[in-house]
Amino acid sequence: MVENKFKRYEVQIPKIVQKAIALANELEFPLMPQGRPIGYQGSPTACIPEMGRLLSVLAAGYPDGSIAEFGTGAGVGTAWLAHGLSLKAKLFSAELDEQFAYRVSEILLNIPMLRFFKVIALRF
Repeated sequence: MVENKFKRYEVQIPKIVQKAIALANELEFPLMPQGRPIGYQGSPTACIPEMGRLLSVLAAGYPDGSIAEFGTGAGVGTAWLAHGLSLKAKLFSAELDEQFAYRVSEILLNIPMLRFFKVIALRF
């Protein structure tokens, strides 16, 4: 009985986030629920579901605004933000790696709740 005590707190993963997680796995962005250890030198990590749900709620709390994200990565956090957006909100996401930006834009450009989404690849 104790095992089911926290079942109501399990995070449901929206379909768009599932697509982003699949891309994260393909691009080798691990989900690290325990967090990155001090001195971690591995590949970039993706947003875990518990943090993603928080991002979604925060985005929902800004229904008519513009939200900016820096470091799109594999798009998991971006997908969570998009999931929480209202139809009037805008999401801007910037990514330095052109391959990541292109791959994420393939799965996120057709989200019906977004009025505007932009992935920017910058060069310095």
